[in-house]
Amino acid sequence: MLRELVTGDSNAEIGQTLHLATGTVKNYIQRMLEKTGFKTRTELVSEACRLGIVIRERKKGDG
Repeated sequence: MLRELVTGDSNAEIGQTLHLATGTVKNYIQRMLEKTGFKTRTELVSEACRLGIVIRERKKGDG
């Protein structure tokens, strides 16, 4: 889930990729925020990248 969140995709797009309902994606992200103490998904993604937990991969068509 965190790897998909780093792509910048919406909850709906992440759901399509992982074959999950949008609500399920939203719940998973909310739980990650609660467990880590971050207030926004941007904070979570930024720290995950900074720590090397996930590496942001470029999507097709990104510069």
